[in-house]
Amino acid sequence: MRNYKYAVATAMAAAMISLVGCVAPGTPGYPATAVDDANVSAQIKTALVNEAMFKVNQVRIETVNGVVTLSGTVQSRPEADRVVEMTKTVQGVREIRNSLEVRP
Repeated sequence: MRNYKYAVATAMAAAMISLVGCVAPGTPGYPATAVDDANVSAQIKTALVNEAMFKVNQVRIETVNGVVTLSGTVQSRPEADRVVEMTKTVQGVREIRNSLEVRP
């Protein structure tokens, strides 16, 4: 009986300690967030590379907690709109901040 109580107490203590360090997915500090953000940025860049009309090196993509910031230059307003539309299709994008500049 004594060993049973000790085992239960140890198990409960271990469970409580493990819960204290938990951070909810999608919140800053969650270990997968940085990986998810990098994956979102990579998927957007891949989509732009596959689209012949873009000069990818002139569009910068930064993702933090699913918020994508697009910056850099594009040659026309329709091109900027296409970048935004392509970004919307990527899973994990929560919000888009479009700071693209049009320079023909």
